[in-house]
Amino acid sequence: MTYDTLIYTLSLSPELEKIIGEGIRKTPSELALVLEPNIALAVIETFSQGIQHMTASGLPPVLVCGPQIRMPLYRFLKSTFANLTVISLMELPNQLSLKNVMTLSLSSEKPREHQSKLTPQTV
Repeated sequence: MTYDTLIYTLSLSPELEKIIGEGIRKTPSELALVLEPNIALAVIETFSQGIQHMTASGLPPVLVCGPQIRMPLYRFLKSTFANLTVISLMELPNQLSLKNVMTLSLSSEKPREHQSKLTPQTV
């Protein structure tokens, strides 16, 4: 028996995913995300907006990203956003359906919302 489950998620713009990917460094024990301070601050602020949007809508914050950046990005964000789940598409079972709520971006425009009004009643 299969069950279709809908998961509301955040995603990264291609530009932001590229910046994060370029910031990954291999250390003797792990892969780490190393960003310039101004870029790191912008990333934190961008994630803060997306997470606040989801939690204000009564949704748990879940980010879906590429498998190559998932663990370094999770380690980078976990101390600031302990309630954020970071997962790659490769880790998700086929029975899940994803609804992208917002695409996070570092551009001068605000993160793009994919649903104008998202409330717990619409979930």
